[in-house]
Amino acid sequence: MTLICQRKDIYLHLEKIKRQQIMEMNQEGQTQESTQEQQQQQTQQPVGSSEDNTVAVIAYITLIGFIIALIMHNNNKTKLGAFHLREMLGLIIFGVGLWIISLIPFIGFVLYVIGAIGLFVLWILGLINAVNKEMKPLPLIGDIFQKWFATTF
Repeated sequence: MTLICQRKDIYLHLEKIKRQQIMEMNQEGQTQESTQEQQQQQTQQPVGSSEDNTVAVIAYITLIGFIIALIMHNNNKTKLGAFHLREMLGLIIFGVGLWIISLIPFIGFVLYVIGAIGLFVLWILGLINAVNKEMKPLPLIGDIFQKWFATTF
């Protein structure tokens, strides 16, 4: 009879140990998840890293490049990438506006040619800034784009 009681005591003790281990594992899992989230937030690439530069440069390569850069940026958000995505989004909208203006007979064509030359110059300046890992806004309209799209990326 005492043997049976001893077995029950051992069994209850083992069950208690298992429950404690499970609780500890759950607590460790929760703390590991929170530390992993903190590490992900801290490991965002600083301005000037090569991956960050890639997103910034690809953003300036046509509309398809902008979409690719946007997808890359969603995987690894960085300040430099977001800055140049906002600049390029502004240039794309500016280009669409120029296209709409070009539909106006004669005057629209003249404004379109002047605007297209200006758009090309701004695009080159933005691309140079991205290659040099600089966050300089484009002349005349860069600050406006940064304000308009501040919460976009």
